[in-house]
Amino acid sequence: MRLNDTILNDAQAIAADLARNGSLEIDLDSQEIRLRRARYPLRRIASMTAAGAAEPERLLRQYLSRADMRESLLSIHYSDVGVGVASQGRAAGDVWVITLAEPYAAARPGWRGEIIEQVNRFRAQHGLAPLVANDTLHGIAQAHSEDMAARDFFGHNTPDGVSVGDRAAAAGYGYRTIAENLAAGMRRPQRVVDGWIGSPPHREAMLNPKVEEAGVGYAFDPFDDGAVRSVHYWTLNLGRR
Repeated sequence: MRLNDTILNDAQAIAADLARNGSLEIDLDSQEIRLRRARYPLRRIASMTAAGAAEPERLLRQYLSRADMRESLLSIHYSDVGVGVASQGRAAGDVWVITLAEPYAAARPGWRGEIIEQVNRFRAQHGLAPLVANDTLHGIAQAHSEDMAARDFFGHNTPDGVSVGDRAAAAGYGYRTIAENLAAGMRRPQRVVDGWIGSPPHREAMLNPKVEEAGVGYAFDPFDDGAVRSVHYWTLNLGRR
């Protein structure tokens, strides 16, 4: 784990507040709101409190003795940590707060090639020719992914009714066949393609023998707080000119 200043400052503020109020109860909903307002790309969080433990080693043993806290401390999901401590006075001892957090992360570099590679592998399993990457289709797909993230919608038609065919025509892609697959909420390209394979309409689009070219778009919004709130937005355009 790595120490994160935003998580640390929040944990310290919580510890001071709990010490003043004589409480060990954390309002996790309020903590999540604060961290997002502080521009921390929060995916999940766990916060733990303890009182009276004067030494870090003793505090850690206290946390590890409880199954729920031990599970959080040993979780593979959390990568950022912050620790806060505040005194309640000599008799009452200290209040400790440990906050563990997992930030959202973007898809790894090379996602565009990985999507096309996985789609072509699937097509090969069904005796179909591989798709060739097309820059115009890349541009169309990228613009649509960014539009979905920016305008908080998820669909083939934009809020003002623009379809994939409209987008292709406007970009100068003179198509005879055009198709589009969308996905949201998944970071790994393999999971995206697996989802399409498991969905009959998306599967049909990828196995269309008439399409010859492909373009992929991806948008990442770690502070996504709209109605859709999917963070990751994917578009695959398939076409033939």
